[in-house]
This record gives sequence, C-alpha cells and structure tokens, in this order.
Amino acid sequence: QYKKYLVQLRGVKCATGVLKCISNRVWYMGDDIEYENIKVYHTKEELEAGGFGEVFDNPMFEVVEEENE
Repeated sequence: QYKKYLVQLRGVKCATGVLKCISNRVWYMGDDIEYENIKVYHTKEELEAGGFGEVFDNPMFEVVEEENE
C-alpha cells in the first residue's frame, strides 16, 4: 500500500489551504473535507504526476502523512 499525504500551505487556514484533486485531473486549494470524487490525501506518485512533486522540499508547504487506522 502506498503512503498518502495531505498538503497544506503553511500559515493558511484549512478552509482554503489544502491541496485537493477532483477525479485525479483537476487540482485546487480548498478545505480538508474529502468527497466521493474529491481527494485531500494523495500518493507521492499522484502529486508528481500532477506537477506537485516539489511540495516535499518546499518550505511554503506542510506535508502530513495519512495516519493508518
């Protein structure tokens, strides 16, 4: 199983600062709520394919690994 990550802009409230993806195609910043076709947790491969691979090394972003239950 792949690790998944939540990506947030540092210093921005969750209501607008979380990287989201609709149907694995459209990326935008929004709240931290997931819906059926809108994800807030992404694999490293998904982030890289979407052009967001550098969030792991960018101080503007906080990357949080999903907790496994």
